[in-house]
Amino acid sequence: MAYYQYGTYFGQNPTVQKPPPYKSPYVSDPTYGQAVAQAGGQFMPNPGTPAASPPATGGGDPFGGGGGGGGGRPPIDFSHLDYSNDPILARVRALSEEAISHAQADATANRTRLVIGLGDPELARSLGLGDKVSKQAEENTFGTFQELGRQLGRRNIFEIDRPLSDTKNLFYSTERARQRALSGEQFLRDKAQATNQAQSQLATIAQQVAQVRMEEQARRIQAEQDAYQRAVQQAIYAAGG
Repeated sequence: MAYYQYGTYFGQNPTVQKPPPYKSPYVSDPTYGQAVAQAGGQFMPNPGTPAASPPATGGGDPFGGGGGGGGGRPPIDFSHLDYSNDPILARVRALSEEAISHAQADATANRTRLVIGLGDPELARSLGLGDKVSKQAEENTFGTFQELGRQLGRRNIFEIDRPLSDTKNLFYSTERARQRALSGEQFLRDKAQATNQAQSQLATIAQQVAQVRMEEQARRIQAEQDAYQRAVQQAIYAAGG
């Protein structure tokens, strides 16, 4: 049975052709087996065989040039985004302008009441409240300045003139003139004090308006930033990103 023994089959049957030795498609170097054995039996790419490139993937970067082999989309121009028609931004702007208008109207009303209560027509004109408010301040019988004037008159009559003229016959004396001068100085001090208080209240009114303006400005800036982000997202979506 030597005809079927290993190593003798192809030699005994001349009609059967011996196949060529097997060559791995990954190994073309005959010494690769030795290198694999030395590497601990792990497969290593053949140094003589170029590494296969990974398959190209389609799709591109929505922010820039194309990625892979799919032909990238054209870059998105974010420098010309128009978000002026954003409905949320328009609503915020309208509410902001309304809040500022209300604050200014309240400030004007507070200034008007303050000036009329003080009874100072000059202050009304300096604040630009108009001739009507100036006339009301001047004609206010119970204004602060008007009350100080009445106090001056009563003090001059009942505290200076009558005591000096009726009991001491000093109506035309220098003592009466001196006391009247002191009374006039007191009137000016009282008037200056009332004016300072009014100026302090006016400063508070102006600060309230400025505070509202600052808050509404910050509100509009935040709304514009949000509208810009929405415009960016819409541009990316429209570009297929």
